Amino acid sequence: MSFTCLSCGLSFENALLQRSHMKTDWHRYNLKRRVTQLPPVDEATFQKKVDNDNRDVGASKSIRSKTKCPKDLNGKRHMIGGKSADIPCVSPHISAEEAMNQALENKIKQRIEISPTTCLFCQSKHSVHFSSIEENVEHMSKVHGLFIPEKKYLVDIKGLLVYLGEKLGLGNVCLCCTYQGKDLESVREHMRSKRHMRIPYETEDEKLEISDFYDFSSSYDTPTRETCSEDEEAWEDVSSDEEASLSDSESHSEGAIIDLGDELLLPSGLSVGHRIAKKSKKPSKDVILTEGQGTVVAAESRQFMGNIGPAQSKAQLAIWKSEQKMQNRKDRREAKYVNNQPHFRDQLLQ
Repeated sequence: MSFTCLSCGLSFENALLQRSHMKTDWHRYNLKRRVTQLPPVDEATFQKKVDNDNRDVGASKSIRSKTKCPKDLNGKRHMIGGKSADIPCVSPHISAEEAMNQALENKIKQRIEISPTTCLFCQSKHSVHFSSIEENVEHMSKVHGLFIPEKKYLVDIKGLLVYLGEKLGLGNVCLCCTYQGKDLESVREHMRSKRHMRIPYETEDEKLEISDFYDFSSSYDTPTRETCSEDEEAWEDVSSDEEASLSDSESHSEGAIIDLGDELLLPSGLSVGHRIAKKSKKPSKDVILTEGQGTVVAAESRQFMGNIGPAQSKAQLAIWKSEQKMQNRKDRREAKYVNNQPHFRDQLLQ
């Protein structure tokens, strides 16, 4: 059995390698790209991006230390009401992929990190930091009704909470639907108002989205060597003539459908009859009791019936007639007054 990572497109030999891969920065970067619906990148491309970012950060620090912004330039910038940081520097030779990567990097810089010990749905000013992940999960389950599917097969609950937090804080996307808000608080308000505080786990795509954090290997039935050896001992060598005769008999017995006139006899042993003979061949529902069972049933019937005389039977009949008369009177009254409305229009007669 192979263990896979859908975010990076890799397969592993065991669960230990899969868990160690999920802790790397490369896997987290591909998770963020997956939230923003971008394709994953390989490890070499990711390492190249990291080296370029480190080189750019070092160059920007050296330039910032050498140059200073003059006061008159700051005054003019204040008069026109613009800021240099708000004006993006767009190169005319930039490609579509580079522009997409630049937009993703800007989105990553503006993200709001939600730790696994912080509630996903409470507002930022009312959010509570718990001491453990279990307390946070219990709070979200009791207060917000969060249900984690297949919890007994969940092996990386921390990674699942981190992924859900990045989906909210980075992508600003609802967990349940495709709604995307302008910031984290708008998405939280949407989920609280629509009761979307749950993890969807119905379709195949929804199950594959969080399958990296589960391990279903314990639910698979793996055959043992003892059963294999027993099966091997059960096999016997058969000659070619015997094999041909057996195959002919099996083909006749398996593929034959016998017509008995009003019914067909299937190879499985079941008989299929015509629906005309359904009433005539309907099985009887009468239960044949043995002598001892009949005695017990008769004794119990006499015990439940009791001694009811003619006077009691007449009284019960009078009570039943009175109740039936009252019910008929009620039905007539409702049919007369309830349906007698000034603007009543029967929809069936339109």
